[in-house]
Amino acid sequence: MADFRQDGPTIEPCPQLLEATAGQKLITDDNMGTEWRYFLGLE
Repeated sequence: MADFRQDGPTIEPCPQLLEATAGQKLITDDNMGTEWRYFLGLE
């Protein structure tokens, strides 16, 4: 995956983004709760 660059595009075309993220776990609102459980005092 390319590093963030100030002179690069700010929006990637969908096919390019799908190719770059193929095989990676999908992040949705449904599974982000695990990132906030300690901050929100849920655990």
